[in-house]
Amino acid sequence: MTIESTWTGEDMNIDRWVNPALIIVDMQNDFVRQGAAMEVPDARTTIPQHLRLISFCREAGIGTGAR
Repeated sequence: MTIESTWTGEDMNIDRWVNPALIIVDMQNDFVRQGAAMEVPDARTTIPQHLRLISFCREAGIGTGAR
């Protein structure tokens, strides 16, 4: 069995600003919660900035995936 590509390179002309999104990585309880097994204390200090970014993105119509 062979796999043939139909890619021509034309779909690389993507405007990355058409559908922007905010992605916040690794703000899971195991890293953020005080006393957690993999706690990163400095992660908690970033929460206010994350909340501001989420609020800004919502107001600007930028997807966040946050509820």
